[in-house]
Amino acid sequence: MTKLGFTFLFSYRLKQLLFLCTQLNVKILKLLHVEGLTIAFEHDSERRIVLDNLSLQLDQGMILSVIGESGSGKSLTSLALMGLLPAAAKVKSGKIMWFGGIADCATSTDSNKPEEQNILEMSPEQLRLLRASSISMVFQEPMTALNPTMKCGMQIEERVQVMKSIQASTNIKEVERLQRYEIRRLLEEVELSDIDRMIHSYPHQLSGGQRQRLMLAMALVGEPQLLIADEPTTALDARVQASILELLNRLVRSRGLSMLLISHDLGLVDQMSDEVLVLRKGKTMEYGATSTVLKQPKSSYTQALLGCRLDPSKKGMKLAVFTDDGDLSAQEPMAGLAQNPTDSGVVLDIQGLSVRYPMPHRVFAEKKYRMALESINLRIVEGQTLGLVGESGSGKSTLSRVLVGLTPAHRGEIRLNGNVFEPRTIDRQNRARLIQMIFQDPYSSLNPAQKIGEILSEVVWVHRLRPKNGLRPRVVELLNAVGLDDEMAERYPAQLSGGQRQRIVIARALAAEPMLLVCDESVSALDVSVQTQVLNLLKSLQQSLKLTFLFISHDLSVVYHMSDEIAVLHQGKIVEMKKAADLYTNPEHPYTQLLLASTNKRLHPTA
Repeated sequence: MTKLGFTFLFSYRLKQLLFLCTQLNVKILKLLHVEGLTIAFEHDSERRIVLDNLSLQLDQGMILSVIGESGSGKSLTSLALMGLLPAAAKVKSGKIMWFGGIADCATSTDSNKPEEQNILEMSPEQLRLLRASSISMVFQEPMTALNPTMKCGMQIEERVQVMKSIQASTNIKEVERLQRYEIRRLLEEVELSDIDRMIHSYPHQLSGGQRQRLMLAMALVGEPQLLIADEPTTALDARVQASILELLNRLVRSRGLSMLLISHDLGLVDQMSDEVLVLRKGKTMEYGATSTVLKQPKSSYTQALLGCRLDPSKKGMKLAVFTDDGDLSAQEPMAGLAQNPTDSGVVLDIQGLSVRYPMPHRVFAEKKYRMALESINLRIVEGQTLGLVGESGSGKSTLSRVLVGLTPAHRGEIRLNGNVFEPRTIDRQNRARLIQMIFQDPYSSLNPAQKIGEILSEVVWVHRLRPKNGLRPRVVELLNAVGLDDEMAERYPAQLSGGQRQRIVIARALAAEPMLLVCDESVSALDVSVQTQVLNLLKSLQQSLKLTFLFISHDLSVVYHMSDEIAVLHQGKIVEMKKAADLYTNPEHPYTQLLLASTNKRLHPTA
């Protein structure tokens, strides 16, 4: 047997031993130990430290959460553990020791105890084996992590075939292990229903929760010992988020997994974690038991991070943001628009809007349809914000795509500033000057091959809003309007942080000088500190430019802070619509009550 084959066989036998030790309540030793890890990005003669002297330990069966602002080094830590550091990242010092889940059922002198390995010193072949059989990762955005041109079943099968090829080369032929790679069994384990449809569907045909479960099923191929979950529930509504968390907890217990959880949701961290690591600009601010870090934080930065959470009692106030020293700024009132909604014009008026999608059918068989939206009636007054909240698959994004002319409707009427638009046809170009969208994922919505200045000037030029010699001054105006410096125009999207990219997406939407902005989950992927900055920016722009917003989110706390009125969308229908304060304090529909209960639980995770 080859050296690679012996390593793989030993890894599998070790997993069997770990499971037995777990059942017998035998003490488990450390699985992973990071010591003094320092990583820098080097470009020409410039060097920037992005991870500074990081140390952590992860035991078998333990869940460790890493929290911090955008750019704190959370994702870079996960990439280092996977051996996937970008070429520009250079390890200056430290080590990442992998123990493979050594159990206490063998003495330290036992010859069967494997030698600890430094992941940073592994060969490419060893790293490939490590990622195939020991460490797996669930990425933040499954839509960009999955191949849009392949059916979901084929994507899992591709991962399974990689594992079987490794087994073939290592002469491991256990029937039970091969059976666990069956696609149906994997999809059943992650609690997906209608498996035949899942297998034959493309990623865009699934909901966010279904795509996330699919990614989890792919990560479980190879029976990993460590699962790295990078923001696994970011864009999911409260109900789907709860089911994913329950599933992750069950998998940790049933498979004896360890998990490194990266999240900006402090409620999620409190529910899931045994220990918490707080990072800021690559440095460790606090590290310890979850109950101690979240309930009795010693670091002023951790206290500020907890203080960044939305407080319903602060509606109408400018949210506190982080200063350069890591403290919170003082909250101050945000003056409202000096206008009476009843005296303002109606910017958007939707009447009887319905959208249906064709269901798969046989040739010559009768066509069947699924109603995505049914008889939607909405009105938004100039200068006001209508919040639209609902779970994944409720029809929120479908409505936004119909409004901007990307998806045709079945019937209904849409009036934009008094102009009637035909909803049954796709006419994006005709509506672009009146309505613009701020997308959920700024990275995938920006052209990676264009500089920021080119992206913004292109919109201005297409709509002939400035002469050619006025493009550059207009780009500077747009950047300054969203709080960015002029030099950002020369950067590419990949050179910006998540918060900066979201500001660029807002600037691009403003470049067309629209009357209505559709914000589709525009802050769901941002950490709490950046989220407050973007929310403050949107409110400020609304006041200065007299913008009208349709603010779409699954997070009722964010919608409440931003909105004058809130509509609740459930299974394609508006089930409740009230003034924001009335709906938040006195919800009538059971689904609205459920959303509010989930929101309150997340806002007070340590209560």
